[in-house]
Formats: sequence, C-alpha cells, structure tokens
Amino acid sequence: MGTYRIKKLIEGYKVKIEFAGKQMVAVPGQKFTNGKIYIEHKNGFMKVWKDQSLCVNTFNDRYGRGQYTLYYYIWEPTQQTTLF
Repeated sequence: MGTYRIKKLIEGYKVKIEFAGKQMVAVPGQKFTNGKIYIEHKNGFMKVWKDQSLCVNTFNDRYGRGQYTLYYYIWEPTQQTTLF
C-alpha cells in the first residue's frame, strides 16, 4: 500500500454542492495500489479504498496526454498520538 501526500484540502462545494462545509481530498486513480492508499496531510493521515469514494470525476488532460480520474473523499484524519 502506498502513501499519497497532499498539499492542500479542497472545499467541498467545489466538488458538489452537497459537500458544502466539508474538507475534501482528491486522489488520482494511478496512485492506488491494490485498491487502497494512505493519505497524509500535515499531522493527520487516513486510509482509503478506491471503491469507497464519494465521487469520481474523469477529466481530459489540458496538454493532450489523455484522461485522468480523481477519486474524492471527505477529510477525516486520524491523529497519531503514540510512537510506534
């Protein structure tokens, strides 16, 4: 299982109006290994599965390299409070 580090969160209303007031995360489809991935942002992380996304959007690349797919999740981090 891989790790995907995000730089910033997405406002939910930009994805769909029903997600207004929530923070969202978008994960590119090619980042998933075996259908799951860890997402890290600052000190929080969460584990997500490809088939449990709330919304999926496919876009054409603006530079003509084909299409890419983004999977959207609500940011609900787990805080690490102890050392391994």
